[in-house]
Amino acid sequence: MSKKKEEKKEEKKEEKKKVRNPHDRFFKELFSDKEVMNDFIEKTFPKEIVNNLNLESLSYENTSYLDENLQTTYSDTVYNCVYNNEAEIKVTLLFEHKSYQVNYPHFQLLSYMLSIWEKQLRDKKKLTPVIPIIFYHGKGTFNQKNFFDYFDKNLDENLKKFTPNFEYLVIDTNELSNEEIENMFDVETLKIGMLFMKNIFTEKEIVLNMKKFFSNIEKLLKTENGEKFFSSLVAYLFYTTKIKTHIFLEKISEISEEAGKKFVSTADLLISEGKKKGIIEGMQKGRKEGIEKIAFNLIYNGFDNRLIKKVTSLDIKEIKRLRELQN
Repeated sequence: MSKKKEEKKEEKKEEKKKVRNPHDRFFKELFSDKEVMNDFIEKTFPKEIVNNLNLESLSYENTSYLDENLQTTYSDTVYNCVYNNEAEIKVTLLFEHKSYQVNYPHFQLLSYMLSIWEKQLRDKKKLTPVIPIIFYHGKGTFNQKNFFDYFDKNLDENLKKFTPNFEYLVIDTNELSNEEIENMFDVETLKIGMLFMKNIFTEKEIVLNMKKFFSNIEKLLKTENGEKFFSSLVAYLFYTTKIKTHIFLEKISEISEEAGKKFVSTADLLISEGKKKGIIEGMQKGRKEGIEKIAFNLIYNGFDNRLIKKVTSLDIKEIKRLRELQN
């Protein structure tokens, strides 16, 4: 693979991270609030599950479960809850956030479930049943499959016995209208968060409905949690939409002068941080280019790889790559 193709591939990976991470971060910030989660479970879960959960016992598990590459996963949110009012029977609720369609969700869910059980064993705790839930707000309805659907159609009952099939719940915002979301939830932050997550890929809808979505924003901003949520939401919109800042400000200021001021201060902070990050990245890029230039000069003048490594701190593999480029 050529250097340009490699660079393009890396750029695409980075672009995907930039698109996904703000969604994951906002989801986790919103649903780490017990009051939000309580309202969400009560209004969206099947009644036969809700009726057996003691929602007062909900406890947020502030643990990051790691994937096979030991990278922190931003999208998993875990709660523990007493089941059927029996303290010794507890279930773990695993929420996996998706802003895009996936082909094999069972694989990722199963890896999380195994991580949860492995941690319980390490901590010498009893294993708890895990209910996996996918929260989806991507484009198009979520395509939920049975685990057996991944295999050849000739998979018979004898082979199915050896396949780890399990079910998972899907909460798909595409199946709810804006009006249904507004009327469904009691907690204001959940209501607003759900409305924006549902419409995040249809920016026209966000602009048209800003006043409606933020109808109770003044009341919300009078609380510390409300202010924190609003700042989090502004950051989410800032990083995931192409809506111009002045349009946001104009629409929000029409609704609430206080919200307009809060928006400006949050946006200024985000812009400042972005510029600072750009300067640092520029310095790092310039430093790398400078080191490579020194290495090129040393190669041109006949120095061996060992000495070039000592002078530039580049590894031998990188020096060999530069040497090939010069030939």
